[in-house]
Amino acid sequence: MSAYSAIPLSTEVCEKATTLSLKAVQLHGSEDQAYVDALRAALPEQVQIWKALSVGDALPARDYQHVDKYVLDNGQGGSGQRFDWSLLNGETLDNVLLAGGLGADNCVEAAKTGCAGLDFNSGVESQPGIKDAHLLASVFQTLRAY
Repeated sequence: MSAYSAIPLSTEVCEKATTLSLKAVQLHGSEDQAYVDALRAALPEQVQIWKALSVGDALPARDYQHVDKYVLDNGQGGSGQRFDWSLLNGETLDNVLLAGGLGADNCVEAAKTGCAGLDFNSGVESQPGIKDAHLLASVFQTLRAY
């Protein structure tokens, strides 16, 4: 049994998901299948579970049950660095969000990978943790033109 499956689920997370009408919760740790199963049972049915996975030299397995979407990021999430997107060639990506190093300069290339969505973070920040309205507008303008 992993450390995550031994930790009781936070009722606060489930309550917040309901109170805030969240569409999804995103997991960023090394949660095992037992943890995901317990979370799925505790969350409202309409709340999706998204699992962030680090990509190194190869794509990680995307074989969790009860995970609705996978967020693929480089091995150092939040670094602003991308992984080798050619690893996505030939993959089914209808439940994959692409993250890592995304900004206005590469958002069209990212969209062309065929992932279900794009997860922007540090590439649209003026400083760590502070989103920049101009950078966000630039990304959306670029994507709309695509």
